[in-house]
Amino acid sequence: VQLVIKSEADAFAAVEQALEGIFDDQSVMIQFDGWPHFDVDIKGDRYHSSLPTGVLKSFIEYQNAMNRAFASVAYGKTAKGMTDQERKDIELVFEIHEGTTDANATLVEPLTKLGEKAIERMTGKQLVLTILGSALILGGAWTAVHWIDNDAEVKVDAQKSVLMTRVLQQNEHL
Repeated sequence: VQLVIKSEADAFAAVEQALEGIFDDQSVMIQFDGWPHFDVDIKGDRYHSSLPTGVLKSFIEYQNAMNRAFASVAYGKTAKGMTDQERKDIELVFEIHEGTTDANATLVEPLTKLGEKAIERMTGKQLVLTILGSALILGGAWTAVHWIDNDAEVKVDAQKSVLMTRVLQQNEHL
């Protein structure tokens, strides 16, 4: 089965199918088409073409989480076992838009690399839950974070949160 994921809605639909057992005995290939991506837009008088150090530290932790997920899926161990090439392959590159504090990174290539490793070790259901679960978590699809000056507000879509809780309970890698 080939899944083409173009949006958050496609990812949630495939995750629901996986939880229902649709992919249990199938080989699954996941292709991302323009989704997911990670976008941070910080607003405030002091944030014009600048990023606070707290956000920079968060970007580093975000990359570390990607590395840990990759190593867990690929090898069943910590990120310390990753090669330099693997680290380069899944490195996130954040684009900062001139005159704003809007930063974004595409997640397509890192998640595709993760899928290539996962297909060697996982059933179709495990693969869909791991790769699309990672995409939904890393893409922030089920939460919306708004950073205004030093106050962060997180809004969670309750229905998506319940689905993601089910995915997290069934997947040790996430």
